[in-house]
Amino acid sequence: MRWIARVTWYLLRAIASVMSAAALGCVAAIAVSLVVSGGMPQWFTPISTMAMMLAVAFGVGAIGGLVVMPPVAQVGRDRAAGEPSGLPTLVAFTLVALVAVAAEQIPHLVAWWRANHALASELTPGKPDPMGWDLVIDVIVQAAPLLASLAIAAAVLAVALAFTSPSSIVTRVLGASLLLEIGLVGGVFAIGYASRDLSAAIQALVDSSNDALAQAQVSSWLGRYAASGATAGWRLLWVLGVLAAAWTLSARWRYNRHLP
Repeated sequence: MRWIARVTWYLLRAIASVMSAAALGCVAAIAVSLVVSGGMPQWFTPISTMAMMLAVAFGVGAIGGLVVMPPVAQVGRDRAAGEPSGLPTLVAFTLVALVAVAAEQIPHLVAWWRANHALASELTPGKPDPMGWDLVIDVIVQAAPLLASLAIAAAVLAVALAFTSPSSIVTRVLGASLLLEIGLVGGVFAIGYASRDLSAAIQALVDSSNDALAQAQVSSWLGRYAASGATAGWRLLWVLGVLAAAWTLSARWRYNRHLP
């Protein structure tokens, strides 16, 4: 079990490290936008807002995964004398329910990836692309599904780490995982919120051109993009809620057992 705990710990740590780097990148983007804010077009405002929201969300997740998470030496150690041998039934049941809720999101997540990939393909000419712009466009359009995928993966990894870690640190493990999950789900909502404002700005810009065909095409694309992930964030709240319940139950159990 110890090797499973260590591998899982490193995977969660890797997600937190990526979020930490992304948070720093968002902060840098915010600083640049403040310096040159006078020359920025109106459509850039939603991007700046998204950078601020992502910086906060990713910062919370990074703190959870890098600061609150117990050291790997504690995660992989043997059970100490007098330490409970396993998790209480209610906590274990909630963690199993978390896996079920996370698994239920996978078909919707796959459909979201496919829909956004099709939308990204409409923005590329379909010709040889030695500069890799097609990939860049696909990455931008798939940013929200990527965060949602990481949120599902982090929830499952949290369950695996909780079941394989010493029971005395499970509450801390779940607390760190909860902060990590808040950061990822918050990132999905931040992208969705900024996308609505950015879509409105782009549509207004296209409408000012008096090109009826372009207006219809842009409106159709933006509408399908919004619809592809319309319920994704709310579905992830179920995952977040069950994880929060598992942490609460574990914290109460730890307090009642007077564990250090």
